[in-house]
Amino acid sequence: MIKRRIHIILLAICSILLMLNAKAQIKNSIKVLARPQKDKILLRWATTTPLSWKLSNQYGFMVERYTVTRDKKILAQPEKKIISTAPFKPQPLDNWKTLAEKDNYTTVMAQAIYGKDFELSGGDNKGLTKIINQATELEQRFSLSLYAADNSFEAAKLAGWAYEDKDVKPNEKYLYRVISAIPKNKLVVDSASAYVGIADYQELPKPSDIASVFGDKTVMLSWDYSILKNYYNNYLNSGFACLHAFYFFY
Repeated sequence: MIKRRIHIILLAICSILLMLNAKAQIKNSIKVLARPQKDKILLRWATTTPLSWKLSNQYGFMVERYTVTRDKKILAQPEKKIISTAPFKPQPLDNWKTLAEKDNYTTVMAQAIYGKDFELSGGDNKGLTKIINQATELEQRFSLSLYAADNSFEAAKLAGWAYEDKDVKPNEKYLYRVISAIPKNKLVVDSASAYVGIADYQELPKPSDIASVFGDKTVMLSWDYSILKNYYNNYLNSGFACLHAFYFFY
């Protein structure tokens, strides 16, 4: 029995090491998306690995903007603007309380960044469950914080992963660069860029051809997910057969 348990634990540890090694093969980089609105441009970014996420929470990001075109003409010299002289980093925990009271995703984000204990529920927190939880805690924090940011732009701003640029003009287009502030001797993280102007604004597509199957006090709804998967990451049934979609990046 003891040998069997040791064998199971060793297999679990090997599986975890293989998983972590696979994650290590993913390049440390930043991904950014820009969503033009009628009077502003929304930026949201994130890193691609748990380690770069952890260090980014400590050191933050720098954001630059270059005005590339004006009146549909390319400028001879792009006009550079530093969005913020201080790096974008998670705000102090006290600043999260007001939004967290009405936004559950903000609570998840704050717990992922600042929480002392962050383990998956279930199990008895002993033996194999404990080993797995300890080995994957950083991955859990990373994944759930990204999910929370997908569903709450305000939470992403508190985390230092989003920005609203309101200093924009309809006759200009901009190149935004998001650069890691992590010292190079600690970790090299590739920067990211997005080229956009508010003239690119388009209304988000609405789910269409919604089919319904009625059962015993139930209704099953279906629609073509493949067409909209690049716009929305989940949907909310608000009643009266209406669907509200959550969008934002990743």
